Amino acid sequence: MNIVESGHHLKELLKIFDTESGTVDQCHTYHLCYLLCHEIVPDRLAEHIRSNKENLSFCSKELEFFGKLISERPEVLTRYSEDVTFFQNLCAWIITKLLAITVSPECRPLRSEVVRICKCIIDLLNEEYALSLTKNLALELQNLHRLNCKLEFETCTFIHVFSLASMPLVVRFADGASEDLSLESVQIELDDIEPCECVQSAICMLLVECTFPHVERHSDFVFAFWMDLLHQLELADVELKLQTLRLIVKLVESPNFSSSFDGSFLIDDCLAFCSWLTDTADSSNREFAIMLSRLLDSCCNRSFEVIFRETKLNRIVDVLQRVGDILLQENFSKLESCLRTSVLQFALSFTYCIQLYLVEEVMAERMLGDRFQHLVNALLRQDVFDTPAAALLNDIVGISYHVVSQATDTCCSNFALIYYPQKVYESLNNLTDLSLGVSGLKTCEFLITPIFKCSFEKESQNVRCVISSLREEVSYRLLDENSGLFLALNNVAALPAEEQTTSIVVATNIVGIVFSQGISAAAKVATGVGILSLPWISLNNRMDLNLTNVSRFTSLANSIIKSCGKNESTFFSC
Repeated sequence: MNIVESGHHLKELLKIFDTESGTVDQCHTYHLCYLLCHEIVPDRLAEHIRSNKENLSFCSKELEFFGKLISERPEVLTRYSEDVTFFQNLCAWIITKLLAITVSPECRPLRSEVVRICKCIIDLLNEEYALSLTKNLALELQNLHRLNCKLEFETCTFIHVFSLASMPLVVRFADGASEDLSLESVQIELDDIEPCECVQSAICMLLVECTFPHVERHSDFVFAFWMDLLHQLELADVELKLQTLRLIVKLVESPNFSSSFDGSFLIDDCLAFCSWLTDTADSSNREFAIMLSRLLDSCCNRSFEVIFRETKLNRIVDVLQRVGDILLQENFSKLESCLRTSVLQFALSFTYCIQLYLVEEVMAERMLGDRFQHLVNALLRQDVFDTPAAALLNDIVGISYHVVSQATDTCCSNFALIYYPQKVYESLNNLTDLSLGVSGLKTCEFLITPIFKCSFEKESQNVRCVISSLREEVSYRLLDENSGLFLALNNVAALPAEEQTTSIVVATNIVGIVFSQGISAAAKVATGVGILSLPWISLNNRMDLNLTNVSRFTSLANSIIKSCGKNESTFFSC
């Protein structure tokens, strides 16, 4: 490369910004193309950066200048020729030339600027050609992914030729004083996985910024692209995984693409990626968690119909096992809260979907009860009792008893008639274990809520009797002064301040849950007296308790007693 020559062309381009009246002509297009041909070359940039780390800053500033030139003076591209086809191919060639430099790992820090310039160029194109170029970029990504797979098993060098431009171009200097520039197909050498993934990442980043064309759901392109993209997500290194995930999220959220993927494959890969992320959970994966949360949320909301339209019931049942497995992974609690919530919402979509099937079809799924049991075990192991977890348990309990209502001996019989009641009774017994603190109260609230909140009026008489007996037993054990709720609250003052407040709030909720279904007047009076008899009620000014919550709890007891004297049929709910 002739440094003096390159300096001359750069100087001529800089003159455009010397004054506000700086004009752009065909010569400036030539100057730009010369620098792209001779200056912006992968090997040269990589060697430049390797020889001196400070050169990275120079290369970055050089690209920033090209970006400023194209964004502020687009005439440098548009004024050379009135031939639209020439202009389109010139833009495509420059984009491929810029993408080619990302093949060098040393140039990784330059990718963001490369993508920004490419996006500026795409914005200059008419909508039809821009959409066509975007699709061709997707095809380039597919080709590179397939080369990547070959590089994993073969020790050889592949030559990849970019095919965004449809024909070679010649750019001439206005007065013929300089040699013609032949803008031919851009090609890169790939002899290892890393440089290939560098280019893949850059294309993913650019596609995220582009508008995707509307595509038919069953087109060959759509199916092949999705399969390659999901496969890329599975095999890629951490950096490419992130860029691929960003692109998948963009596509799923896109109105042009959200109805075009195969739901069952996306479900598999969402869960597999979630499992991988949970295994590697650390603070550096925060963006992964946010992206995956968006993807799961999109699958549960606007893309719900697409995800489940062709997913068979047995696959849905199997997914519950996989969600339970994820919940049981050691690092699940370390994930970002948004992702933990999204995983539960994802499972909730599946339990909702189960309810759309005929009960006879659900009864035929012999493993359903086992899957429910596995999922509830996982929720209890992780102490996951937030809103989506509570909704998930409500669905599981409701489905189970609805199935049992059809026949006593079914796939859900063991869960509904043995496992779930046992877990409820265990939580009641554990209220006497003071070492559990507020955790015991939360577990109890979580497990008993479906018994009182789910609607069982339309179920068989046998199931209604089972539920009625369960409610009575739970109410009795909770409100007995020698066990249950009062024993758990007796020494609440010994708990840390935050747990004291939480314990009172949860206890108030539990009383409200039990009273929502109505219990005898005698039990209500006993409950009110029991609350007022707790040793810390009258001593709350000397305790590190939230006085608002203590007052609420005391008022609850007084209102229970007063109301029972006026109307024994009054139901109470907090």
